[in-house]
Amino acid sequence: MRCAMPSVNSASVTESTGQDRADPTQSAAVLLGTSRYHADFPAIPQAETCVHRLGELFAMRSLWGLSRPSRLFELLNQDRETILATVRDAAWLVRHSGILLIYFVGHAESFGGDLCLATTTGNRSSPAATMIRIADLVDEVKRSARDDTSVILVLDCCYAGQAVKTIPMRAVRSGQSAGWYVIGAVEAGAYADAAPERELTRFTDAFLKVLAGRPGGGPSLCGHDIFEALEKLLPNHRPVHSPSAVGSRPWIVNRLYVPPTPKHSGSHQASRAQVSSDTTHRHFVVDGDPLSEITPVTVFDSDAVHVFRSQLRPEKFAAFPETLPPKDFLQDARLLVDGHMTKTGLLLFGEERLRQITSAIVQCRRYEGTDRSDLRDGPTLAGPLLRQIFEARDFVAQHAKRGERPTSESARAVAVYDLPMIAVREVIANALVHRDYSRAEAWYTSRFSPIGSRYAALASGKDEASPTRRLSTSATSLACRRSETSNCPNACIGLVLWKARAAASLRRSATRSCKTSQLQTSTKSMNG
Repeated sequence: MRCAMPSVNSASVTESTGQDRADPTQSAAVLLGTSRYHADFPAIPQAETCVHRLGELFAMRSLWGLSRPSRLFELLNQDRETILATVRDAAWLVRHSGILLIYFVGHAESFGGDLCLATTTGNRSSPAATMIRIADLVDEVKRSARDDTSVILVLDCCYAGQAVKTIPMRAVRSGQSAGWYVIGAVEAGAYADAAPERELTRFTDAFLKVLAGRPGGGPSLCGHDIFEALEKLLPNHRPVHSPSAVGSRPWIVNRLYVPPTPKHSGSHQASRAQVSSDTTHRHFVVDGDPLSEITPVTVFDSDAVHVFRSQLRPEKFAAFPETLPPKDFLQDARLLVDGHMTKTGLLLFGEERLRQITSAIVQCRRYEGTDRSDLRDGPTLAGPLLRQIFEARDFVAQHAKRGERPTSESARAVAVYDLPMIAVREVIANALVHRDYSRAEAWYTSRFSPIGSRYAALASGKDEASPTRRLSTSATSLACRRSETSNCPNACIGLVLWKARAAASLRRSATRSCKTSQLQTSTKSMNG
């Protein structure tokens, strides 16, 4: 189904944005996830990944293009007051041509007919004081939003259908584009699925697949489009929605839309021919690099390709038409050759990377003291390469956060860290460039210390070091240790990370390797 807004509103969106979707400069999104609880509820570790993945997509210019952090708010494990204040701030930002999105993943309970979303301090004995009712969200939006604000509420929680039944009728305006549209993961009396072996919850996994695009659809997707696609993907776990005019508003770009080819133009072929004429600046391959080798893998992750393309530097992003399908992009970038992924393409986008490159993981660990026996916790990251960098950086940021400070650029304060986080990202990216992917036992450790009296360590690959090895207590700034097996840098990865703005100091090394066909990079700029 291709959605069409009422004529009065469709014209407004077209004039203000120049395209058939909600204007990202007049929209806002609040992504709420609760993975840890102080009492009553078991942990949902998938919640953090769900929020991060959605944040990456909604920031993409090819999907919606929300600005971080001024219009895209990602809140994890927050209390009731913080969540409601953020919803209120976000609602104030939304104007007529925009949409306010509120997404929640976590536990929920039904009390007295009200659906209550569990915060990290949620307590079943006092839901009104520690949890968030759907009516609370409506009241906060009404308090600061314009009367013509359109809101889409997506709930990935148990009993989500209860929100469809209980949303105040004053929030739904028939025949108008203002009001609320609700999509719930399950019916009012059903449980949502967050199986421990899954990286994502069942509903959000399907939601992300739908956001990747709808073949055969129009140039944009509305809420009703997304709901219909979710119904097909989840036949045994039927989602629910609240039919309203807001659900028919064009919302995001349909990234799988293929415009009709004009007669006598052959535009797509001509565009590809023109773009491919300068392959020197388009490809992501360094001749002689072992990671340029072809693998037997033919399957790739389209979502990872879209995320990567959204991160490209402006001049690199412009080199590839936005309408270029993912497969053609990979072929033009020489990451897909004769239908098979190169090792670089496999690390970035392949769905079977660990079968071919067993060391393509990052282990994040936190230590309470200066001895490896003081190990506490931390995730093992095995996703696409860019996601490993982002999630590893977030792991360090989580433990290095010192507080917040106000800023003139946003209504909300920004985080302050004990470590220079740009340098942290550079060290992590450098570790991934320098590890030896040809050896299963290869590892490269980056230690960040001190963080209070604790230490955080990232090991890319399989760390076989002794668990009782002591950590240096004298370091007061970034420290990076390279193992004997990881002194061979990978120019392909360095070039890719620079083009995708995941590292700022790797271009010179990759360029030198391109010219000399020798895989040599320097680690002197890691602290820059």
